[in-house]
Amino acid sequence: MATAFAAGMLIRRRSRRPQAGILPVEPQEGTPCPSGAGKDNQRVLEKSDIAVMVKGPPRYLVVNGLRYVEPYLHTFHLSVAAKHVGASSTLGELLPSLIHEGEDGAKGSPRYWASEVDAGRLHVAQASARGEDLAAAPRDAALRALQAIAVPGTSVRVTRHVHENVISAKVPAVLYEDAVFFVVDKPGGLPCHAGVGPGLEGENNGVALLRRLLRCPASTCPVNRLDKPVSGVWILAKTGKLAGRARAALAQPGSQKTYLARVDGEFRHLDELLVEQPLCRDSLPPASIARVISTGKASTTRFKRLGYDPKSNTSLLRCRLQHGRFHQIRAHLKWLGHPVANDALYGGSHRGQGGGTPIYADDNAGSLKELSQCTFLPWCDRCHWTASLLRDPNLDSWDLQPPAGEAIWLHAAKYELQAFGRHHVFQSGVPPWVLAFVQHMSPEEQKRFEEDFGS
Repeated sequence: MATAFAAGMLIRRRSRRPQAGILPVEPQEGTPCPSGAGKDNQRVLEKSDIAVMVKGPPRYLVVNGLRYVEPYLHTFHLSVAAKHVGASSTLGELLPSLIHEGEDGAKGSPRYWASEVDAGRLHVAQASARGEDLAAAPRDAALRALQAIAVPGTSVRVTRHVHENVISAKVPAVLYEDAVFFVVDKPGGLPCHAGVGPGLEGENNGVALLRRLLRCPASTCPVNRLDKPVSGVWILAKTGKLAGRARAALAQPGSQKTYLARVDGEFRHLDELLVEQPLCRDSLPPASIARVISTGKASTTRFKRLGYDPKSNTSLLRCRLQHGRFHQIRAHLKWLGHPVANDALYGGSHRGQGGGTPIYADDNAGSLKELSQCTFLPWCDRCHWTASLLRDPNLDSWDLQPPAGEAIWLHAAKYELQAFGRHHVFQSGVPPWVLAFVQHMSPEEQKRFEEDFGS
């Protein structure tokens, strides 16, 4: 059942949204949206020229071990800052990057933005000389502003149909909780927190999952950060102030961050190896990586060989961080010539062994196809793209169906810190890829491993 109010008012879909603001239970695998709901919603949206918002959080859908978020409408309120303005960038060319939307020729064209203005999904307001925003500019003035060089202070209100990234459906296991900390064992393939646009954190990330599925307090903030494909100890604190104090404690001498990594080749350093190589973050496409460079930030990692498996030509290492730079362990291991063995981003030779699943691989019930049909909006490029991939099962190339939920052989095994008058030791379980490796270790190596990490 769908109830529509006059233009500009709320559309409430009782058949698809829980009444409360929090999803009460974890959804069942392959639970599609109700048949017919999308058709009614599409009819209303096609006739409306305003931003329509749906009350309540978008629904989760789990298919083939991956977690999807029902696409939803969101209106972004943007203000162009001086740092955003290039020497020759028009406002229309700048908008896709401001709202974290993929750039293509159509989205920078005057014709495309004219259609968005006409549909009421885009409003532009120039700043006055006194720094006050004017009312939304008339159509012609808005189009001129979009085709002109971007001016700092310009205000933009744009409504998009948000399609969040697909992630692993695994839910973190709670390791420890008290009045200060909320500590979990994060599975690989789950991002800690990943904004999907300015001021919009999204729902398909670790923080949102903890709040919706594990009833983690809304004020909880991360203390440490793990890369999306990395598993292990993820520490959060119950408030932002507590998280800041915990982060400061984690940076003090005496704290310890211990990881396990399975890397390419035989690591021949039998004693602990100290790597002190500065790193910088390179954000060039297709993905951000860290590089060793003399002008980078100080970065120190200690590596200790735990064992070597000649059959797979991989080594198991203990890694201890002194700093916590972006991709620090992964970048230092690549610099040593021993990348994490299944880390394709840094040149691992065992790529494809991270357990990823193509994001458009539907189940036998056609759950993804039905989700696409009931949330389809004619003006949304991503809706058309998704529908075309779901219609044609032969589109199975890596580029068209990128895998999601991949994990690499890097695990945050143990964190130790002195904070709030106590010495805290947070330790996670040992992942299966480590247990499989340990079976090939010598009895002496197994004994030392069990002393450090348990069996």
